[in-house]
Amino acid sequence: MTITKDKDWKQVIQKFQDEIPSITSLDYNSSPCIIRSFFVDIDDVFNNIPFPYPDIRIYADVVRFSGKRHPPLENNSLFIFARQVEVEAHQFKEKIHIWLVSENTKNANFELYTSKILGKLRVGTQLSTITVDVSDSIDIGTKVYLKNDTPIKEKISKVDENELDLGQDMRMFLGATFQIASISLNSFPNIAFPLLTWIQKVTASTIKGSDLYNQSSALLIYLANNNSGVIFVPFLSRKIYIESFESFLKISKKYETEYYRFIDKTETINDRRNSGKLMIQYYEDVSSANKKLISQAENDYKAAQIACDNAEVLLVIQMNKLRIVNENFRMELIKWEIVKSLEATKELCFAVLEFADAVAQLSIGNITKAPQTGDAIVKAADAVSKIEKIGNKMKKLVEVMNNLQKMVDNLSKTYSAVEKLITTTKGPSLENDLGLLEVNNRILTKTSHEDWNIFVLESKSLFQPIESEVSYAKTVMSEIEKFAAYGSAYNASKDGFISAGRALIELNLNQKISQNQVKNWQNYIDNLSRENKDYQLAAQMCFNRLLDLKRCLLLPLLNYVHAYEYWALSSSDVSPSMNKNISQFSEDLTKINEEFKGALTSFSPPPQTVKFKINFDPNKSESPEEAHNANLLLSQMKEKNFAVFNIDLKNELFKNYDRIRVKTIRCYLKGVRASNINDKITIQISTSGVYYDKRKNNIYKFLSDQLLREFSYEANNNKNIITDGKIDEDFKDYYFQPTVFTQWKIKVPEEKNKGVDLFNVNSIKLRFFCSAIPLQL
Repeated sequence: MTITKDKDWKQVIQKFQDEIPSITSLDYNSSPCIIRSFFVDIDDVFNNIPFPYPDIRIYADVVRFSGKRHPPLENNSLFIFARQVEVEAHQFKEKIHIWLVSENTKNANFELYTSKILGKLRVGTQLSTITVDVSDSIDIGTKVYLKNDTPIKEKISKVDENELDLGQDMRMFLGATFQIASISLNSFPNIAFPLLTWIQKVTASTIKGSDLYNQSSALLIYLANNNSGVIFVPFLSRKIYIESFESFLKISKKYETEYYRFIDKTETINDRRNSGKLMIQYYEDVSSANKKLISQAENDYKAAQIACDNAEVLLVIQMNKLRIVNENFRMELIKWEIVKSLEATKELCFAVLEFADAVAQLSIGNITKAPQTGDAIVKAADAVSKIEKIGNKMKKLVEVMNNLQKMVDNLSKTYSAVEKLITTTKGPSLENDLGLLEVNNRILTKTSHEDWNIFVLESKSLFQPIESEVSYAKTVMSEIEKFAAYGSAYNASKDGFISAGRALIELNLNQKISQNQVKNWQNYIDNLSRENKDYQLAAQMCFNRLLDLKRCLLLPLLNYVHAYEYWALSSSDVSPSMNKNISQFSEDLTKINEEFKGALTSFSPPPQTVKFKINFDPNKSESPEEAHNANLLLSQMKEKNFAVFNIDLKNELFKNYDRIRVKTIRCYLKGVRASNINDKITIQISTSGVYYDKRKNNIYKFLSDQLLREFSYEANNNKNIITDGKIDEDFKDYYFQPTVFTQWKIKVPEEKNKGVDLFNVNSIKLRFFCSAIPLQL
């Protein structure tokens, strides 16, 4: 389907065509004839311009060749800059759409910049039977000209830098396109994505278009990350967000009022100029408030980076455990050598374990493992084809392995793009030589973290039938399940990092670009005239700043929405959107104050304090698998002075509760020896920063600050607690309260435990004091 028949595309045009200044400029009588419009039909152009035709320059999102007219270019040029060109089919398959005719020293030529051509677009000349099809091999641009009356085609790999100067038509149109993409980001992401991709492609590795390149890349990152299902959670404080929001709201209201006066052509030039000067003054007033937002965004970014680093450490630990299990499993399978019917199943088991190791390494940035991941998938598919009884069932396993590989690859590329853009936007200049940052569109090709769960289920289906032959298969299944939990958590931490990084990038860009352009903005306001082009450029710059102010309003609102969702485990009524006018933003303040009451009412019954006990004791375990896990943790504690474990949503201990938040945590090590009877045992307890929770059968994923607690007790009397694992009462409302469903690390730091011997530790006892909502059974 052509884009011009796409309902969403039409709706975007109808909705924003009049709202966004400088998107349209039609001057058919000028020479050269310059046309800027979101949609241009070539027939309309030639119907409106006078003959003999002047040079024609078209800037559009979509240009259509209907084929009804095919006038010659006689000694003149046709320049088209459009994201997409549509060529309607014709009964004559070899139809020529553009004719080049040159006389004397003048030379007709056709120059096209586009990302896509639908149909066959041909250029020819009346003096030669040779025609040129420009529909294929498009990089960024193509130029066709005559040489000895023969059409010659040349590739163009980069736009002219001068076309990206402020005030130039290409720059004006790209600026308007970016504004449309910004406003339609949430309501029409399927339209915003190709617009931003085109801007990014055209401005990549340019100097004068570096601001547009960085801005479009930041919004592409937002789109790639928007459906991840992972929310970065700042601290929940209505007061903080309302104060931050109100500081921008007052100035934004004044700015918006003057903006609409400025673009009102019925106003006098002096009145519009005065409105422009007031806008500049109001915009400069937000600089101090904007610095606070940047500082907050930097803190969020650092917290997300720490969570990501910690999740990576835990994944690597589990990856190493899985390698040991893999080797042991291979030894156990020696007895299978005589059972030929199980050979393919054995191959599939090895392929799954090989894949797990490779995809983990790919996740943490070892791109050399990409081929190994692919090889494992191929081996798995080959093994599945050989297994008659369970082959069809195992196809799902191969499918989910493919999905995981794609997801990990997408995340890694987007993560890398964020890191590069953070560096660029913090530098002295936005000019860069990054080339084209690859940001995958996960809106249209979404893979979910649920694929990790499917991977576990399908792997269990593979290993369970062989338990009777090889009992160690149960251990393998247990380690795969833990590996998937850590893999999912690490990918979730990357999603949160991308979200926090994107917010910081956007704030840095807004500040830097506005600082760079404020002098030009002032000049255009001072020299404002009734000339249409001067007015359009000034209006575009004023509208850009209005969008910047809306972004500043959005950040505290988004932080509030994310914090509210974590606290209430339900969606907020506040809906941040660039589509809103400033008055509509004011309505969100009322909603913030009202919806807390509604959330408290929804907690039925109210949250209660519940104590949960988890013991890692191999001698008191209820199953071999549980004993195996306990032994692993104890071995890790003895060897490395720390142990890591995961509490997942399926844990039976918590099945009768929702919205479980940890208020206090205590940890006791049994069998510890101290050289002095008065010594204390000090244990540091932390989380990865990746959290899950559940409410009314809905699953939620979050990224936030690590929990860092210290717990200590007397070595000879564990009832005598010295430092409790909770926040002091005077400060408890100022700190993030984690869920229990996360990856935990308990550490016995040597510097705080002189004379403490862990060699005889025989059990680890954990006590969680939580706020939880009992399920009504």
